[in-house]
Amino acid sequence: MAQENARIHARIRNWIARHVGLLTVLVSGLLIAAAWILRATGVSPADPHGLAHGIKPGVWPAPASPFGLLMTAAAVVAGVPVAKEAIGRLLARQFSIPLLVTIAAIGALWIGEVWEAAAVTFLYMLGGYLESLTLARTRAALRTLIDLSPRTARVKRGDDLVVVAAADVQPGETVVVLPGDRVPVDGIVLEGRSPLDTSPLTGEPLPVEVGPGDSVLGGSVSQGGFLEIRADKVGADTTFSRMLFLVAEAQEQKPKVQRALDRFAAWYTPLIIGLAGMLFAVTRDVHLALTFLVIGCPGALVVASPVAVVAGLGNAARKGILIKGGERLERIGKVDVMAFDKTGTLTLGRPRVTWVEAFAQPGESSELESQEAQRRVISLAAAAELRSEHHLAKAILEYAKENDISPVHARDWSLHPGLGATAETEGGTILVG
Repeated sequence: MAQENARIHARIRNWIARHVGLLTVLVSGLLIAAAWILRATGVSPADPHGLAHGIKPGVWPAPASPFGLLMTAAAVVAGVPVAKEAIGRLLARQFSIPLLVTIAAIGALWIGEVWEAAAVTFLYMLGGYLESLTLARTRAALRTLIDLSPRTARVKRGDDLVVVAAADVQPGETVVVLPGDRVPVDGIVLEGRSPLDTSPLTGEPLPVEVGPGDSVLGGSVSQGGFLEIRADKVGADTTFSRMLFLVAEAQEQKPKVQRALDRFAAWYTPLIIGLAGMLFAVTRDVHLALTFLVIGCPGALVVASPVAVVAGLGNAARKGILIKGGERLERIGKVDVMAFDKTGTLTLGRPRVTWVEAFAQPGESSELESQEAQRRVISLAAAAELRSEHHLAKAILEYAKENDISPVHARDWSLHPGLGATAETEGGTILVG
């Protein structure tokens, strides 16, 4: 029981650690919403500064009004992570937006503007969470690609067929690929024929038939045939592995506009702090200097880029368009001309029967007889393709089902990779290919 409780507590701690940004935004946002609800319903007295009765700006307030208490709590909840980030960057000699947000929030609390303190910290945390959400989505896409990477390989060594880790295959060795296996290496087909699904690598939705002498890429999937392949590139040298590296490298890059904001913050933060200091030196008015800091805090600027990226990616995803991160989204906005590979890009990439041409038998001429001949052709073709996994076979069987065409009784099916399929019926042999 104690061990089970420890595991449960560990899971809870891990979940909280992974979602601390979300929890901070939710708690801070709920506190702000509650404060405004109390203000709107008249429970909290109308107090433009969120201060308790008679407490004056310039003295650190402990606001007794519900509005002030809730706004102060929201500012503290969202402000603590911001302050930690600001201190960390300051120790690394970086003037950053978190530093300005922290100073502005403290200043807003000092002068009694608790709503402004809560707003600037909440907006910064919201922007950070949305940015992390975008990064998490791109990393999830990368994990999906990694899952497609073959883990093991069947290698001929002497008279034995041994299973080894894909990374342990040596160039020049012969790799055996069975139906349904992923090709673990880049190489040349020595023996066998099979349709290969190369969609993870090329985007081509239809399988490609390969045979002796053809090049194959690691990560492709054999869809029905036996292959012997001479390994040319293995491990990290395969095309698939290089693609993974490039995708991982690209997905960690921030959009250009975000990088521009980071550069902007490097001089904007010390500029605003310096101007506020000069304003105090000239006027000796702490309230005015702190107000300037609050006004200068770029809350909208911090949240604008992440919100735009998340909204753009989400809107595209709802329409079936997958975009790999904010940088790609930004580049699309500058495109003038776009060329598409029609198959699988502007189309579904699933073949289907659109027309049946049946040659008339002697004596057949009417339209009714022609339709019967077309149904007969589909019935025969479907009978031969019943045991096939080929993508064209599936299209024929789907057409037969949609049009209530029953395959004729057949037996002795044979599949011929790269050629077609055969079957025997009472009337003779059906050849499809």
